[in-house]
Amino acid sequence: MSEDDKQSASPEQSEPVRGVVLTPAQIAARGKRNIAIAFSLLAFVVLVFFATYIRLTGNIETRIQDGTAPPDVVKESLAN
Repeated sequence: MSEDDKQSASPEQSEPVRGVVLTPAQIAARGKRNIAIAFSLLAFVVLVFFATYIRLTGNIETRIQDGTAPPDVVKESLAN
């Protein structure tokens, strides 16, 4: 690029690109949407945790009845 080309560049090309400028209403809506996504994700994690806990507890009780549970699990269940 020659010196003449640099001088003929418009000032618009030298400014950094700002992208999309959001209005205050759009920023507030984005914040509410982020909170809703966070609560939904938290609810899903809690649901998966409890479903796993219930299934594992049921399997332990079945193994105790079948006699295939390890002795330490049987002792803990008898203590409760």
